[in-house]
Amino acid sequence: MIIIVAVLVVAFIGYSLFFTGNTDNLALVVPQGVNQNQTGNDLLVVFAGLSALNLDAAILKDPVFTSLQDFSQEIPSEPSGRINPFAPI
Repeated sequence: MIIIVAVLVVAFIGYSLFFTGNTDNLALVVPQGVNQNQTGNDLLVVFAGLSALNLDAAILKDPVFTSLQDFSQEIPSEPSGRINPFAPI
């Protein structure tokens, strides 16, 4: 029963998206009031600001940085499975 209801819901959504002549659904793809060129220009400004950053390598020689301890754990290697898990056995 659940499968039948799910198939009907998917069929209704597919029909309403692809076979109705209503183009109002396209408004969901691009938000209203957003200028695509302005968004691209904003990204270019952000990228230009990031490229202007200068990082000082002296922080790597700072005693506070060098006194930090690494608590990470090595991940043990696991045996790999089949090359193609979808291939017939």
